[in-house]
Amino acid sequence: MAGAGCLIQGVGVLVIIFGFWFIVPIFLGLGLIFWGGRMAIKYICPQCKNPLAGNDVRLCPVCKCALHK
Repeated sequence: MAGAGCLIQGVGVLVIIFGFWFIVPIFLGLGLIFWGGRMAIKYICPQCKNPLAGNDVRLCPVCKCALHK
């Protein structure tokens, strides 16, 4: 099942397709595609699949797995 980021990107594509003759929908659609792409990035622990706060986490808070070597 697709997440919210993918859904927002899909809406952005539809805005571009159905509003292609106006300049504002193109910028709105591109903004939605960019925003959806940022929402789609998720960091998870490879061992326990716990969602992490970001890419800079060195140790999983649940299973204590070392994430960066």
